[in-house]
Amino acid sequence: MFALECSSDTKQGLGYHTARCSIYNADESSDDHSSSETDAVEKFEQIRAAKRRKLAADSEDPFQGADHDEPMPDPSPPREPSPEPEVNASGRPVRKKRPTWKLLQLLPEPAAPAPLNISEPDDDATPPPAPTAFVWESIKTAMNSFGLYREYPRIPTHDPDGTISLDDLSDIPKPTQSTSAASNPSLPAALASSPDSSLPSQSHSNPYFPFPSSTAYGITNWMWSGSPMKSMEEGIKLLEFLKSDAFRKEDVADLNLVKETQRLDQYMASGADGTAGRDGWKEVSVDIQVPDGKPHLPNGSSPIPLYTVPGLFLRPLSEVIRSAILNGISRRFHFTPFRQFHKSDPNAAPTRVYDEIYSSEAMIEAYEKLQSQPREPGCTLECVVLALMWWSDSTHLASFGSAALWPLYLLFGNQSKWVRGKPRANACHHTAYIPKVSSQSSLLCMPNEFHDWYTAATGEGPSAEVLAHCRRELMHAVWAKILDDDFMDIYEHGIREWLLAAHRKLSIVIECHDGISRRFYPRFFTYSADYPEKVLLTGIRNLGACPCPRCKISKDKISGLGTKNDDKARTRDERKDDTSYRAKIASARRHIYELGKGIKSAVVERILSPQSLVPTLNTFSERFSKFGFNFYKMFAPDFLHEFEIGVFKSVFTHLIRILVAHGGTAVQTLNARYRMVPPFGRAVIRRFGSNASAMKKMAARNFEDLLQCALPVFENLLPEPHNKTILDLLFNLAEWHALGKLRMHTTPLLTRLSEVTSRLGQSLRYFAKHTCAHFDTRELPKEEAARGRRNARKKKSRPTPVRQQAASGAASKKKLFNLDTYKLHALGDYIHYIPFIGTSDSWSTQTGELEHRRVKRFYARTNKNTAVRQMTVLERREQALARIARTLGKILPPPSPPPVTSTKPRKKKARKALLSLDFADSESLPYTSPEQHHHISHSRNFYLNIPHFLSENRRDPATQNFLPKLKDHVLSRLVYPDESGDEQFPAEDHRSLLISSDRLYRHKVFRVNYTTYDVRQGQDSMNPRRQADIMTLAPEGDTSHPFSYCRIIGIFHVDVVRNVPGASKVPTTVEVLWVRRFRRDTSYRAGFKAKRLHRLQFLPGDDPMAFGFVNPDEVIRGAHLIPAFAHGRTNDLLHQEEEEDLQWRSLALANEETHKDGEWRFHYVNFFVDRDMLMRYVGGGIGHYKVEVEDEQELPEHERGENEEDPMDDDEPEPSASSNDVDSDAEDNSQARKDRDDDSEVDSAEASSDSDSEDGSANEDGADGEDDEDFGPEDGEGFVDEEDAEGYAPL
Repeated sequence: MFALECSSDTKQGLGYHTARCSIYNADESSDDHSSSETDAVEKFEQIRAAKRRKLAADSEDPFQGADHDEPMPDPSPPREPSPEPEVNASGRPVRKKRPTWKLLQLLPEPAAPAPLNISEPDDDATPPPAPTAFVWESIKTAMNSFGLYREYPRIPTHDPDGTISLDDLSDIPKPTQSTSAASNPSLPAALASSPDSSLPSQSHSNPYFPFPSSTAYGITNWMWSGSPMKSMEEGIKLLEFLKSDAFRKEDVADLNLVKETQRLDQYMASGADGTAGRDGWKEVSVDIQVPDGKPHLPNGSSPIPLYTVPGLFLRPLSEVIRSAILNGISRRFHFTPFRQFHKSDPNAAPTRVYDEIYSSEAMIEAYEKLQSQPREPGCTLECVVLALMWWSDSTHLASFGSAALWPLYLLFGNQSKWVRGKPRANACHHTAYIPKVSSQSSLLCMPNEFHDWYTAATGEGPSAEVLAHCRRELMHAVWAKILDDDFMDIYEHGIREWLLAAHRKLSIVIECHDGISRRFYPRFFTYSADYPEKVLLTGIRNLGACPCPRCKISKDKISGLGTKNDDKARTRDERKDDTSYRAKIASARRHIYELGKGIKSAVVERILSPQSLVPTLNTFSERFSKFGFNFYKMFAPDFLHEFEIGVFKSVFTHLIRILVAHGGTAVQTLNARYRMVPPFGRAVIRRFGSNASAMKKMAARNFEDLLQCALPVFENLLPEPHNKTILDLLFNLAEWHALGKLRMHTTPLLTRLSEVTSRLGQSLRYFAKHTCAHFDTRELPKEEAARGRRNARKKKSRPTPVRQQAASGAASKKKLFNLDTYKLHALGDYIHYIPFIGTSDSWSTQTGELEHRRVKRFYARTNKNTAVRQMTVLERREQALARIARTLGKILPPPSPPPVTSTKPRKKKARKALLSLDFADSESLPYTSPEQHHHISHSRNFYLNIPHFLSENRRDPATQNFLPKLKDHVLSRLVYPDESGDEQFPAEDHRSLLISSDRLYRHKVFRVNYTTYDVRQGQDSMNPRRQADIMTLAPEGDTSHPFSYCRIIGIFHVDVVRNVPGASKVPTTVEVLWVRRFRRDTSYRAGFKAKRLHRLQFLPGDDPMAFGFVNPDEVIRGAHLIPAFAHGRTNDLLHQEEEEDLQWRSLALANEETHKDGEWRFHYVNFFVDRDMLMRYVGGGIGHYKVEVEDEQELPEHERGENEEDPMDDDEPEPSASSNDVDSDAEDNSQARKDRDDDSEVDSAEASSDSDSEDGSANEDGADGEDDEDFGPEDGEGFVDEEDAEGYAPL
């Protein structure tokens, strides 16, 4: 055993020892040390028991957690004088400290269950009279531990959240599970029989129907699901099945994969799955009216030319909806909407909470309207609103070639976003596939044969206006096929099951999974698409004088984002599908089709141009106007395209132009700084490529990472005052981005988002007026090259004027920062849409982008001949197999990936890091359950001999007083196991603490689970080699900042025994983190008012608190600390000067890059790294334990550069209703648009990746630099959920 002696080699160590040593400071006799120590231990045990009873009593208070969740914390009341402290038998005060974070933090829990009304209505009862007005009954649930409760309009008949467990609320990676078929649940009644005698009969004993055995199902499922390119992961899945009980060797003898596939296809076509084959794919043609410039009489004597476009594949929408309700996924549907509230304490006023579609005002409005309308004759059933959410976008199907597709996806807002947002959940219903049969760059192209047909019919080729008009007509003709008569019938009367009998239709209301019959009314809620597609769907001009699809604000007013006038204009000038709109469209079409006027003729322009309309008959208006539905409202903002690769990409690009114009090495410095930004989390912040400024092959998530880490990178790249202006702008952009992407909003947070929107608008205008005007910004090289390629394409289509030819070889064009863009205008809509339709993650286009990966997998399996038709078959096979898997309960997480091996040569370090395990050392860490606060391996494969370790590193400042600190920490943990902080113990206690075999066991990974702001559970994984920074609560009494920060040097556990009477002789395992502590730079003004990140510095090496031990129970979560690049490096902190012999280099720097100038002087706390981190500094996170956020002081007036008088805030008179703005923009001229100085409106294929890259599939150019030692995840970090691999990660 190793015991401490009264000796010290350094002055610092002597000072520490004398302050602690009981012999040196003895003031009373200790003759009877043994008895006094025994009494002290008994007293400690009594105090600990009392504290545990108090904590248990406090946990019974249902508002215990809510006391710490006030949206905006109030200043703490003045503390009352403390009573005289108690003393223990040793004469030391009995400390009273706060519990550890593990005890303070509450585990996530769902909302309290609603009282259910499960009474079945009497079919023979007299129908109730038609209601005159709906009455909200305000059925409230109990509050849960976080102060959340719901208010229902009436007692619901079904509560899908009643069975939610902690696992359902956890976003931590799931463990690998066996594919053993332990149980065979019965199939739903819809699968009870098959009308086709050629199929095997189905019974309760064969849940694998239509397959004859589990082996046939397993092999076929592996073949037709998952990746088309069978990888190592796919091979592991097959191996898991072969090892499971579901595989039987005797079944393989007669197994024929071709026949089993044919059996599956026959099963789907026969309707044995309960759909009677009605929800399958159909190929149809679409007819559109083509204007030929000639008059056509309405009596039909001179018909309008019709052109037929083949190749539309669709599924009947009514049958898609019906199939979804009958399938098992409807068990998780919310049939009754509710309002959700939060109370920070029982006496506080309730605050409205916004998250899901089914708790939004839009859902409640639709529900109340449905309940108030007259019932169907004789119907007494519950009427349910089905929230339809649409996604569509064009996508390339292959990396090379022109194969492309325009899929249309349907999801249901009645289902939780935490389910439908994951591709593996199969909650997305493919409704239509529209092939792109032309290589043009527009969203929906006319076939090449159309040009020949039009030339033959009119004698001349189609103009650009005719092609644009026909594309719009085709789009709405497709939707007319989807919104057929059957769907419009169920939209009005509710969804019913159609049975043909005696040549007439009988209506039978659908019986749900719970045996209750309900009548479902589908309603359109959201349509998520990028701007070019919204233009086609809403029937407005692309980049017209009024470019917004939701309001009629003019382009010259867009730069007023965040002003009062701008907010008023959004409501005052809202687009409406009213009689005036429909009359204008009808009048314009009469002039074009009946009178033979041109599409851009003067008479048509006078009718449509003031509001940037186009002469297209909108299918949504034609179908839904009689129901009072304003189709403009369903087109939600698009965070991915409008901000991440819209506004921010535009700002970032112009900042690069400014750095180029500034000259010097600013751009190279920026690239170098981005390369040195440390990664964070599981794909939260990825390592940046070698040339961030080039923006090559960047997806939306890459631009998100650039923004979140931008402040330290851009600092001091430009002189003042431009440096301050840019940092203020980047801070406002990052704060707006984080608030806009919150997955749970409250009323105070929406108020904050509104304020940040105003500040962002001010920052952008100030930036454009003062900084942009100061620099002569020109095209970047890639922009100049893209312009050259566009000009080359133009020359092929039309002769180039001599003047333009001379100008084509001129210098790069001047580029100005443009604020008059639709994407900037869209940022002001979030404060209105979030309370109306729910948080932005519900209707983000990211869901559709991720779903594109499925159709790409389908395409890879085809022979590329009639590919779309084959893709429809593959989609049905996958859905049928998924339905069987759901029945069997076999939707399982993927197996853990194989160990990552690297063929890259390892660089030799100056010395081996003794504290952190080498990457090649294997120490796996199994699954961490949600109930655990943290997880560290207890392997004993790697250890340090403490005497030898201390002797070898005696010169290291990090090891000074290592053993006394370790023993103080361990004793504090043993004596006060539930309390935070360490206490200094006398030498006698140190000698009584024996460390087994003098060994300190090293470990690779430290995982910590934490409750997020939206009452879910996240997980961070830290290790000393990378991602080593953690955050804890600030020490008690420190009110200057809520948190403390440390860097992990080593992850250990020790086995200890206390050599005192009555103590157990069995060693106790104690987990410890050896850390290096930071201190906050109080001389630096930081926070949200200062618009700067908090700045940290390591404690000097000679400070007694510089190095120490942390209880893992105290860790809140990982922290993302970015070096303050602008302030350089230093050797002063550890007093380690540069020497040729670096064998004694401090262990604190063992995992740092060796640099002659030392370590970084400062670090910044990146609280923008994710939304949960931001909410810990903003306050108001419902799931967070309440931490007092510091009250920031207002900035002096002279430091508020952008807050000078803003002319955009001046009130202006209401505009005249007879506005006659002329829309002079060329309509749908995509090539002309790319020549504009508008980087924010159009995502050029040359300037950025195509739409396929927006889902996060792009690979960073040079992401793994030659000097990058990131070989992959550490052992125990390999649990990566499938959604993480597909670009989905919890926010």
